[in-house]
Amino acid sequence: MASRTVRDIITQIRSMHRQLGNLYQTMGDAAARDRVKMLLYYVSRHERNLEEALSQYQQQAKKGVLDTWYKSAAGDPVAEFMDPVRITPDMSTEAVVRTVLEADQKLVDQFRRLAESGPSEDVRELFQKLIAIEEREEHLLVRDAAELEDV
Repeated sequence: MASRTVRDIITQIRSMHRQLGNLYQTMGDAAARDRVKMLLYYVSRHERNLEEALSQYQQQAKKGVLDTWYKSAAGDPVAEFMDPVRITPDMSTEAVVRTVLEADQKLVDQFRRLAESGPSEDVRELFQKLIAIEEREEHLLVRDAAELEDV
């Protein structure tokens, strides 16, 4: 059973969003089709916005909550999320959106598990708020991707 602080978990998730933003930017640079390129650039910004939102949230969260030790039987709370993210520059816009949403849903599912097994009410509330942030960004992504298809 691994132990880490809530701060460590959020820092790891922020790093993951930054890495995904860089991946999507790189794939956008390599994409041949303009719509896919625009979508990948948008998704890159989406990931950077999530990283920034988590950073701000981390700065505003109670120190006691962030310093809470969290025991996780899974060891790494976001390992499952990072593994399946596979984006290639030749994917269709639909495939990119589907892949991004599937990955985001895995992260939300992890947050739900972390919230359900949180060691205190404050920790559970923190992860519930992170779920709300992620879901709000997912809705924006779906809406904006649909608008891109109309261009």
